Amino acid sequence: MRVRNTSAEKESSPLQMSAMIDVVFLLLIFFVMTFQITAVEGDVPIDTAQAASAAGGEPPREFQLYVHLRASPAGSLDYIQLDGRRLESIGQLRSAISEVVDTVSPDDCHVILRSDPDLQYHHAMDAITAIRGNPDDASGIQDIRFIDAR
Repeated sequence: MRVRNTSAEKESSPLQMSAMIDVVFLLLIFFVMTFQITAVEGDVPIDTAQAASAAGGEPPREFQLYVHLRASPAGSLDYIQLDGRRLESIGQLRSAISEVVDTVSPDDCHVILRSDPDLQYHHAMDAITAIRGNPDDASGIQDIRFIDAR
């Protein structure tokens, strides 16, 4: 009877790296293809300067719009009030702002924006984007002031 030497029979088997490399490349391709570039939440320039005093301050703007973003109980956008007029979507707000910009210079306008406290923040960011218009040519109203909805 022959006694087997277990240590001598073991051959060093090379690690099969090709399967692991395939998985790594598949994951890399998946993450690259599903990556979405989004606007950074804090990437909106906001002027928080107080209203100019009567002596030596800026002259008042000629045209002022009031925009109120109303939230549903779930926190989604229910509707928008633009100077008392009810709008149902951000697209309607964008078209209403472009109508105003067509009649009045955007430099002579400012928007007072109010949102309900329960509103999800991305709806407010969408409204700011709609009011400011195309960032390449500054076609919208750039002067946006925020007030507390409480």
